[in-house]
Amino acid sequence: MTPWFSLFCRSDDQASVAALWRDQLTASGYAAFNPFGLLPGRTYRHAVRLFVAPPRSGWIRVLAETPPPLMPLPLLILACDLDGASPFTVFQNGAPIDLLTALEYYTDRACLERALNAPTLTLTESERAAVGDIPLDLLPADVRQMAAGIDPRQVGSLFERLSASMQGKLGGDAGAAGDLLKTAGADWNSASGQRIRALMACLRIDGWRDPDFVRVRDAYALHERRRRNPNATLYPGDAEAMSAVPDALAYIPVYAGRD
Repeated sequence: MTPWFSLFCRSDDQASVAALWRDQLTASGYAAFNPFGLLPGRTYRHAVRLFVAPPRSGWIRVLAETPPPLMPLPLLILACDLDGASPFTVFQNGAPIDLLTALEYYTDRACLERALNAPTLTLTESERAAVGDIPLDLLPADVRQMAAGIDPRQVGSLFERLSASMQGKLGGDAGAAGDLLKTAGADWNSASGQRIRALMACLRIDGWRDPDFVRVRDAYALHERRRRNPNATLYPGDAEAMSAVPDALAYIPVYAGRD
């Protein structure tokens, strides 16, 4: 199961959000480093790795490899953790605050209460169906339409054939093939997954789930290498990784470490 963790900062200024994270990490004893340069940087015992996404719907998503240390950022921050003890927590100036009080300004309070307190939602037959471990309701609309009315076993068989074809193109790497075909390895039909989905719908935040940190990291490194050298060699799997996040360079990396 792929871990999934994201922070949503209430802001439209991507550069300022990235600078705030970088400055706070530096003030806490971390040293900024760039792993995407020509020469690899030094290795740190403790490292924070983030990507700051372009703004969407008044929120800026910060993709994290792992939950970063708590920082007293002068921002309203919604932390969503699919595998954590709680699916979401809200922070202001680094301190946790009541979610309903913090977010009701941005949406309907009743919608927030349903997302927070409602029991696990009952899934429809189509939502329970999955293609290669991906719930059909998380697939693109055109793919769902093609899958409608088809025996789920036939759809699963198609996914397996696509995986086998992709595996051959990736030098036999079954894991890479599966990752490229999946839109998410996380369980969005879990109780936490359904509540996060409901909260994102309340806040009307689009593009909140994908891509994940690993896809952005891999695509960013490749796009940056091709930016420096348009004739740089592409190895098996590189083109697929780049096409998975074609706008990777629009994300701002914030990497910092300490011993």
